Amino acid sequence: MSEVSREEMIAAVKEHALKNYERGWSVVLETMSDEELDEEIGKARTVEGAIDKLRPRVATWRWQLIETSFAGDPTHASEME
Repeated sequence: MSEVSREEMIAAVKEHALKNYERGWSVVLETMSDEELDEEIGKARTVEGAIDKLRPRVATWRWQLIETSFAGDPTHASEME
């Protein structure tokens, strides 16, 4: 495993977010600066580790978006499961 600079790691996380934009990763690109990303990924040593550290935030954002989008609409109840 080769060492990756913080800049390279942040760029790779952004690339992952772009590829997964419609799956909730838009929150990373739309709301987080490079400094915030750096802080959020903490002491991750690999790109995979950095992505794993962001998964809870992305999952929470996606859940909130679904709840907001379909609040009170029983036809989309299965999307909230």
